Amino acid sequence: MADTLSTLLRTRNIATETARRDLSLCLADEAEAAEAVRTIDREIAAETDLAAETESDSGVEDFARWLAEANRRRSLAVAVLTAAETRSAEARAALAASHADKRAAQTLVDAAEAERKAAEARHEQAFLDEIGSRIAEIEAKLLEFSEQRG
Repeated sequence: MADTLSTLLRTRNIATETARRDLSLCLADEAEAAEAVRTIDREIAAETDLAAETESDSGVEDFARWLAEANRRRSLAVAVLTAAETRSAEARAALAASHADKRAAQTLVDAAEAERKAAEARHEQAFLDEIGSRIAEIEAKLLEFSEQRG
C-alpha cells in the first residue's frame, strides 16, 4: 500500500511540474501576443500622426487604405491574444487542480504513515503487555515456591 501511495505521490508531483511548465509556455505565448498588439498600436499611432500632417488627397487615401489593413492585422492580433489568454486561464486551472491532487495524495501518504506508526505502537504495546503478563506469572510462581519452602 505504501508503495502504491508513494507511486501516486510521485505521479502527482510529475503532473504538477508538467502543469507548471505548460502554464509557463502559455504565459510566454500570451506575452508575445500582447506585444504584437502593442506594436501594431504604436504603428497606427505613428502613421496617424504622419497622416495628420499630410495635405494631399492621395496621402489621405493611402493612409485610409493602410489603416484598413492595419486594423485588420490588429483584429487578428487581438484574436490571437484572446486565444492565448484563454489557454493561460485553462493552464492556471489545470495547475490549481494538479496542486489539489498533489495535496490529496500527500494527505493519503501521511495518513498511511500515521496508521503504520500506530500499528507499530500497538504491536510494541502488546509485546510489552505479554512480557509484563509473563513476568507477573513468574513472580507469582516464585512467590508460591517461596511460600512452599518457607
